[in-house]
Amino acid sequence: MKRSALTNDALKLKCLIVALAVATVVRGESWKRGRYKGERFPVPLEKQKKIFEDANKTPNNIEYVGCGYDMYNGSNIDEHAGFSLNNYRAPILDTYNITQTTLKKQPNQLGIWVFNEFLCDISSELTSIKSLQTLNKIVGSHDVKEYAVLGSYLMTKTTNTLDMLNKLLGFRKVIVKKYNCAVYSAGIVTENSRWTMTRFHNIVKKLMNGCKGGWKEGDCPLDKYTTSMDDGGCEICVGPWMRFFADFGTHITARVTMGGIIRKFSNYSQLAAKRKESTVEVKAATSSTWFGIFNKTAENTSHGFKEDSRSDLEDDALQYTVGPEPNDESLPPEAIEDWVCKVAQNPVPIKTEFMSLSEFMPDDESRKMYAKALKYYAKLKGVDYRDDNLTAQKSENSLLHLMKQSSVVVLNGPQEMDKDVCMGKSRILFGFAVNLNERMQILKVKPCYSGLNACIIDHNKDVNSSFILAYCAEVRDYDFTQKIIKGSSHAGIYSEAKCPRNTVVGLGAIIRFQDPVMIKSCPKGNSGCGFPDLGINGLIWIVCVPQNTFGLNTYDIRANLVMPRRGITCDSGQRVINGFSIMSGGAGNNVRAEACGKFETTCRSSFKDPTYVASYVICAH
Repeated sequence: MKRSALTNDALKLKCLIVALAVATVVRGESWKRGRYKGERFPVPLEKQKKIFEDANKTPNNIEYVGCGYDMYNGSNIDEHAGFSLNNYRAPILDTYNITQTTLKKQPNQLGIWVFNEFLCDISSELTSIKSLQTLNKIVGSHDVKEYAVLGSYLMTKTTNTLDMLNKLLGFRKVIVKKYNCAVYSAGIVTENSRWTMTRFHNIVKKLMNGCKGGWKEGDCPLDKYTTSMDDGGCEICVGPWMRFFADFGTHITARVTMGGIIRKFSNYSQLAAKRKESTVEVKAATSSTWFGIFNKTAENTSHGFKEDSRSDLEDDALQYTVGPEPNDESLPPEAIEDWVCKVAQNPVPIKTEFMSLSEFMPDDESRKMYAKALKYYAKLKGVDYRDDNLTAQKSENSLLHLMKQSSVVVLNGPQEMDKDVCMGKSRILFGFAVNLNERMQILKVKPCYSGLNACIIDHNKDVNSSFILAYCAEVRDYDFTQKIIKGSSHAGIYSEAKCPRNTVVGLGAIIRFQDPVMIKSCPKGNSGCGFPDLGINGLIWIVCVPQNTFGLNTYDIRANLVMPRRGITCDSGQRVINGFSIMSGGAGNNVRAEACGKFETTCRSSFKDPTYVASYVICAH
């Protein structure tokens, strides 16, 4: 069976799958416009699991992760929404070859992370196709959650999206049956790009040497390059950059979900179905990732579903496939089973998130030069210039971008508790407020709510110290949930803050107010954060994000007890995106907090009286 590799068959990842899990999702809906009807997937759960166990001793086609991608190659909907295989370019990462020794000793230097995501499901939708945008949404949507799927769409009965649209416009209503199989998700570890992109950075340095003195478009105007690209005025600066875009593209595949998709479009002629209802219990379980990033527990859920018994409802129209083709277009159960086997052996990107290559330039000077070269390349390709991160058919801010946009604001003392927290148009994203007595025991703790500009907490005569710690930003369209708990007064109690279902920890801290303060970072990607014997002096605060959130691996969190003037220093090339320090003790056991200096290399506290302070710092490039 031929793999959908890019250019280098030697790029293989040698690591062992810790555990496998498969889930089938079913959901009941009546037939209504734009609504979904869940169905039983033709291949039983146990057989799916066996297929994936046999096929995925290593993650096939891992080469798609960390690959260059040319967002300017083509202008139709397949390139901008489907992300064609023709647009993938050379790998940006140095290598994918690792050993078990490297996996155990240097997990952060591998350059990638991998998460088992074995899931097959089926759903149907009754709808009308009236525009290219409607068609693209249907092709991309996945079950009732409607998250967009980006991939290489290979059609069997049509040659392109416009042909497909023209045929579907002839049907008043269409039944869309959606088969989805995900195999695994993987992404790049961007904070270690200096280790894993040496070859790429060396190429950029050579390009910079050719453009000493600045971008030389005057020596090579566009009309000159298109007629004679090897002309003396073009070959030193402009020409090499254009060859760079031809080799590496404009973006990097920062995260992919690998698998396969089938969309079967049928003409809905009449509604004479006899519905029968039944219930099935589904066990949804996922293992921890190979690199220990996620840790989720199994859970049992029950869903109702309705099956339709149809005889003359459908007049088959066409089929749209992502990845391996089924051997029978009528899709009987045996053909679906064969298709699942093919997908397990040869998955392709079905959901892709891209980051601009500008974020991986070695320094600010090369980043500025890249922007000028990219504008020239955009004019050369006849497309609008854009240099952003792309996911799900639109430009979106990654979690790292949110961290960079936000600022930590701290208010200390009861007299500050009723004041505005954020400045200007900024509002609270997340944070918390806490009151403590003279023994540094927590009297009350509460979250600061998103969209507000105050975080009022009651105080009385027992309050000895209090503070508000909030992340502020003008952007407020992010999907997250806060959880905050305080420890128990009973000894031996394990305290844990848990994220809601289908979310994981994006950031969070364990804090115990004592002299000196104890602080620990909550592991990113876990389903919760806990600590034994936290006590009534301690709290756990977490911010939970959807488990498929892009950007969890693009920043580094450090939390430690340090001397005030020494502080916590980020790794070479990183800066403090934001963070805070907490001091306790001293006269009257007063507790205070302060924000870290933004975009500094080190978070140093201005507190002069304490011996130690507890600091929580987010570092990134």
